[in-house]
Amino acid sequence: KKTVTVALTGLGGDELFGGYRRHRAYALAPVFAKAMPTLVRRPAAKFLARLAPTNFGKRAFTYLAHAQDPARTYGIGAPQLLFEAERAQLYGPNLALFRNSAVLAQYFRGAFASGEPFYDQTLKLEMREYLPNDLLERLDRMAMAASVEARVPYLDHTFVEYAFSIPSKQRRFPVFGTRGKPLLEAAARPLLPAQ
Repeated sequence: KKTVTVALTGLGGDELFGGYRRHRAYALAPVFAKAMPTLVRRPAAKFLARLAPTNFGKRAFTYLAHAQDPARTYGIGAPQLLFEAERAQLYGPNLALFRNSAVLAQYFRGAFASGEPFYDQTLKLEMREYLPNDLLERLDRMAMAASVEARVPYLDHTFVEYAFSIPSKQRRFPVFGTRGKPLLEAAARPLLPAQ
């Protein structure tokens, strides 16, 4: 803190403009749900999830198995990096309620009752749950430890309202892209140096 007392952060940019890979999966969930009948997709995807050698592969096939259920889909794709067996081992008997992903799905189910497109609902849920209960808390702790005031301009309520007024097709992670937030990047390109 020798010279810097206030820092601007980019927190909220990913949640508003589709910056995480999981946002691509959220956009594709309705497509997967319609592309293959549940009776075929679910057992095939569950079988492939058991065979998957990586955590990412296991999550991808588990996600595909539940593509027709927004609450389960969000619970699998969200920043929940543990599977049921891992949660059982880690949480122990005192947190038995949170071992089962069906319980998490029930919690999320209420968030997907509005009738809005699934993609928009997932981003709003991240704004309500993931940001304040995880990311903002960590930011606050780090900033206080360094005696720096951290500001979050992307979370200004008028900017958030404006961002959600833009159609989600323009804000989402590109289906065939490798980087998220294309709209935000395009808007900032004329204002920032090439590096």
